[in-house]
Amino acid sequence: MSSGESSGGGGSFEPLGTLAQTAPLAAKRGPRATLPFARPQGVLGAPVTVGELAAEAPPFTLSLLWMDDVVGTRLRRQRDWRNIIDAMERQPDLALEEALAEEHGDAVEPREVFEVLSRGMPLPPIELESYLKRSARPDGKLVAPLALVRGTLRVSFDPVVRLQLTCAALTPLAANDAKLQQTVDAVRPYLSNPEAFGGPEALTEYLLGSARPHLRGDDMTQRVERLLLDKRAYERRELFGEAHVRATLSEAPDAMVYLSAPAAAALPLFRDVTVRLLADLHPPQEEVSGKTLALRVRAVARVAT
Repeated sequence: MSSGESSGGGGSFEPLGTLAQTAPLAAKRGPRATLPFARPQGVLGAPVTVGELAAEAPPFTLSLLWMDDVVGTRLRRQRDWRNIIDAMERQPDLALEEALAEEHGDAVEPREVFEVLSRGMPLPPIELESYLKRSARPDGKLVAPLALVRGTLRVSFDPVVRLQLTCAALTPLAANDAKLQQTVDAVRPYLSNPEAFGGPEALTEYLLGSARPHLRGDDMTQRVERLLLDKRAYERRELFGEAHVRATLSEAPDAMVYLSAPAAAALPLFRDVTVRLLADLHPPQEEVSGKTLALRVRAVARVAT
């Protein structure tokens, strides 16, 4: 099966890896309809019955954290997602739709987005790059395709804020250690311009190296990361016309992930969050070693087993 989104007169592609694996959340048992989802691993097109799946407990629970206002208008362009939506419409759930409308009132078709995130089959990591290439039109023009991916999302922290918090956390320890006090005093002038001393990461490592005799394992690192989380001191890049938070995804090691400020603000205060994402797939947007793709998040749901 070829892959991609409908691209007008330039040709069309069908998506890879978007068929459902799980039952819809809070769905009522509806009419029996046969759809090609819940495929056995490695087997394409094994049909099962929607009504049967709706009665089973899913292997995980899913919370829709955030979606942009228009991603719901793009889902029907992909055949497998369209099948999921058609089945959803035969199983109305007013309670779920009202709850989603209350939480995501400005968004278009929040239940459709939730159903695809819940029941769609994520694109395998090995197929991401080829999916992007096959989504180009015959004349070479590329409109970023929408992909469903999953994994553990890890946000990146602002290295300057990390340096500042590390220095502040070590200051009480330095009161009883002349060598550590000397190190802290040497670093302070560079807190506002750490690039003059090799960058914030190098300065943070310099501080921690001097303080190591006073530390137990990674205790200081964990304390600082807790503060960074509480402050949502995320690392940001100006991309796609606005600031985006940088992150990585365990199931897409070749990609940098970018979340808008509202998407990042909707994340729970954990360093690692298991998620399902709907994201635009782009070529790399910055020079990062080992990263050959970029994922711009359009919707994010948290997975809990």
